[in-house]
Amino acid sequence: MVGTWDIERVRKYLRDYAGPGRRPHRKPLVFTDRPPSADKWTGLQLFWLNRTVRSVYNSPVSFDVFEEIVTGYLFTQPWRDSLNYADHASELWPQMVRRCFDWLWDDPPEEGAWKPGMTVEEWLVGWRNRQPRRILASASIEEQEAAMQPFAEIWWHNDRLFGGGPAQFDEDADHAALKNYTIDMRRVTAQQREDAILAGLDYLVNQVEGAPRGRKTRVGVRAVARKAGLPDATLDKVYEGADRCERCQRPDMPECRVPATDVRCVACIGRKLGCSFKNNNRAREVQGPVVLREERQIEQDDAMDVEPDPETAAMEQRLAQQHAALIKLTRQMGGLQRQVRGRQLRDEDTGSSSDSSSD
Repeated sequence: MVGTWDIERVRKYLRDYAGPGRRPHRKPLVFTDRPPSADKWTGLQLFWLNRTVRSVYNSPVSFDVFEEIVTGYLFTQPWRDSLNYADHASELWPQMVRRCFDWLWDDPPEEGAWKPGMTVEEWLVGWRNRQPRRILASASIEEQEAAMQPFAEIWWHNDRLFGGGPAQFDEDADHAALKNYTIDMRRVTAQQREDAILAGLDYLVNQVEGAPRGRKTRVGVRAVARKAGLPDATLDKVYEGADRCERCQRPDMPECRVPATDVRCVACIGRKLGCSFKNNNRAREVQGPVVLREERQIEQDDAMDVEPDPETAAMEQRLAQQHAALIKLTRQMGGLQRQVRGRQLRDEDTGSSSDSSSD
């Protein structure tokens, strides 16, 4: 990966790859195959799904496009639901499948919290050591298209568990039993971990009170790649929370970036959508300091370089213990819910089979 293909180039390649004589009655990138039942997942099926994810990861697309394909086209809602309740197969998940699935949810990773504004590249490569195949900018068109072909074949077959593709670069490192990455608790602050614990407790309380089970996912406008020709991102104005434009608040994007040469945000420019900043020029009216991501990162890095005092270290240890207890409680509740949902899915499958038999 680490290529330059945008989403439109991927779509064009898929259309050309299929050709006019055998083009599927689906839009490029769209799959309509159904996942296995939650209680029917096998290690082999998970292996094939991991290879499908790898076929995108090792292709010439950018990281932004990889995120958009995985979150918007591969891990669609029925597949997320089926995997989420596949409790019996939890120890069989290959690393790429598991880490992409982790990225879809707000549940904190082993570090105790997500770092604000982190990218899928930082998560997969930096935090979990999932290395992509490096495709140089100087690679020929033929080399780039050859790297895109395995995923094109999977899409053409409309089968996310397609088993006929070639072995993918570094897929052996994705074996479920391997833990070839390092957990570094300094990646997030004690306050961020505490906030994640409180958010998790609030979520559990809402569940008890009957709130829907689903968490907000990372799918949305945030996955839009930066449009070519915009000024450097370090010159952007960055707005967070209620100061974001209206569209950026809907998918729960962590921030809203306005380039130096426009009053619209980067996400709305990329999607060719109307931006509320343009309508009311809010980008110039919002009060308070504008903090760039790079400045926030410098502050966090500086904070990590400081040796914690004994009191801080003790607090971090207590938070880590609380986080472990929360994760254990969450898994217990999740296990019960998955058992109930698994029975419901089996009953639905049985009912469907009975209906088919009667027909």
